[in-house]
Amino acid sequence: PATASHAAGQVWTESSAPATTQDQKFLQSIHQVDLAEVVMGDMAANKGENQQVKELGKQLAMDHKQLDEKVTSTASKVQVTLPDQPTPDQQAMADQLNQVSGAEFDRQWLTAELEGHVQAIQLTQTEISLGSDRAVTQLAQDALPILQAHYDALVNLAQSMGGAVPQASGSATPGGGTS
Repeated sequence: PATASHAAGQVWTESSAPATTQDQKFLQSIHQVDLAEVVMGDMAANKGENQQVKELGKQLAMDHKQLDEKVTSTASKVQVTLPDQPTPDQQAMADQLNQVSGAEFDRQWLTAELEGHVQAIQLTQTEISLGSDRAVTQLAQDALPILQAHYDALVNLAQSMGGAVPQASGSATPGGGTS
């Protein structure tokens, strides 16, 4: 499990200094995750057929709005410019979800959310392990339990709806992978 301790020999930087490449990549990527999650969460709240999909979508959108306020504030402190839109892949997924409705929307939304949260957990674990700015790694440590709780809720919902679940968990997810 991730803790506040870092690998031996890790050097901390002060938050007034510009962020390292790892810290910058994490802030930009997690910001794009948040942007996409707000859009897709709101979409589920409005388009979901299953009441649990609607409720979870609303919760995800709210949590990611709150998380993104911290991301934006931290990025400002460490002089990182954040993108103003989700990634092209995230955008394409939202566009795809806009094309479907009913039970098919619920199924595709759940699959996209599960995959997205696995990626977000991996990004966050990598920052906890490799980040060098205290404020950014603390943000990652604060975000990880939220992302894990979302993933767990998505797994439970997918299982209750009879869907397939990607095999990963916050503690067993392989870290260090780059995308």
